[in-house]
Amino acid sequence: MQPINYEKKATRCKQTPVFLAYIAGIIDGEGSIFIAKVLNKKSGTWQHILRVTCGMCDEAPIRLIRGAFNYNSRTCLYRQGRKESYRPIYQWIISGPMALNFLRKIEPYLLVKRKQALLGIKFQEDKNNGRSNTSGGRKVSGGTLNEREKDYLQMKVLNGTVLQQQRLSVETTEEVEAIV
Repeated sequence: MQPINYEKKATRCKQTPVFLAYIAGIIDGEGSIFIAKVLNKKSGTWQHILRVTCGMCDEAPIRLIRGAFNYNSRTCLYRQGRKESYRPIYQWIISGPMALNFLRKIEPYLLVKRKQALLGIKFQEDKNNGRSNTSGGRKVSGGTLNEREKDYLQMKVLNGTVLQQQRLSVETTEEVEAIV
């Protein structure tokens, strides 16, 4: 019995509402929608990049997504952690305009990550309309960078990755508050 070529099978799939809902379910459960903040070492400027990723131990859904959307995406295999006993993880990653097109297609079907998708769509549309972080590696206005930073921080809040004030228990007679 020959193994199924999921990428080839996916290219024959029409992007029907049922298929898009299935893909949205995978992204809701195993995916991530975020804005990455990267320092361009050559120009010394910060860049904000919309990214959509999905990773899991089962290779078939990752290859299905990659094949269905025909984006020049990366699918990589790596071992999680240092232990050889860990199963390999397959991951699909898209950025920028490809992520925008993907999110536009699946957003109506998302349940868990709909707010992240809407913010990502707004962010990338603003970037595409000339409000990007850099212009050919040159610095852009502070207002534009502030808008990108607001979207970046808002996405962190939606994803629950913002540091919050927490009370530490310290064996002392005084109460100590710290930001962790």
